[in-house]
Amino acid sequence: MECREFSGHLRHRIPEKLLRSYAARACRLYGAPILTVDVQAERGYRASYNMLDFHIRLDPVQGCNLLTLAHEIAHHLTWVRSPRAHDHGPIWLRHYAHLVDTFRLMPAKALLIAARKYNLTAASF
Repeated sequence: MECREFSGHLRHRIPEKLLRSYAARACRLYGAPILTVDVQAERGYRASYNMLDFHIRLDPVQGCNLLTLAHEIAHHLTWVRSPRAHDHGPIWLRHYAHLVDTFRLMPAKALLIAARKYNLTAASF
C-alpha cells in the first residue's frame, strides 16, 4: 500500500542516528521495550523486524526513511501489546496510523482513507 499511495515519503533518506532517535521516542511514548535499529542490506525487503530480540534492520538504499521505520515500529508495538494480533491487521494499522501522525508524516486519517482502498480497517483508537 505504501509504495502506491505514499511513494514520495519512501525517497527521503534519513541518517541512521536520527532513525534510532525516532525509534527510541516511539518506544518511550508507548511504554514498549527499546528497539535496536541497524542499517544493512536486506535481500528483497526494505526492512525487517525480529520479534525475538526487538531488532529492526533497514536497507540502506530503500529502507532508511520514516515511513518504513514507522511501519516496522508498528510491528514491534503490535507484538509487545497484542502478541496474537495479525501482522498487518487492524491493531497493527491503528499503531501505524498513530505513528505516522506522531512523526508528522501525514494525518492518521489520510492513512486510514488510503487503507480502505485496500480493504484494510484499523481497530478503534
